[in-house]
Amino acid sequence: MRHKLTPPKYRELKRYIADRDECCRLCGNSGMTPHHIISRAMGGGDYAENIIALCVKCHGEVEQGKKEVPDSELERIGFYNLEYSTKERKQWRKEENHSKED
Repeated sequence: MRHKLTPPKYRELKRYIADRDECCRLCGNSGMTPHHIISRAMGGGDYAENIIALCVKCHGEVEQGKKEVPDSELERIGFYNLEYSTKERKQWRKEENHSKED
């Protein structure tokens, strides 16, 4: 079961992520949105170690598989499963997108 925060706690977590990351971790732009490394749909929780700040454009490109969050960024935020490779992230995204189409 995934870890889901109440709306007030999630807002607090988003402020923490914004302070920690300061800008989009892929392109450096402001206007951040939280991105779950392991998506909520795939069981990813609302943990600081599972969320990274991305701008709207980069967030969309990551969701579409056009960009990847580099392993160095995963390590920087303390992502709890560094063995979760780029290949595995792509496979999970493909499965998630397939389940949305059903």
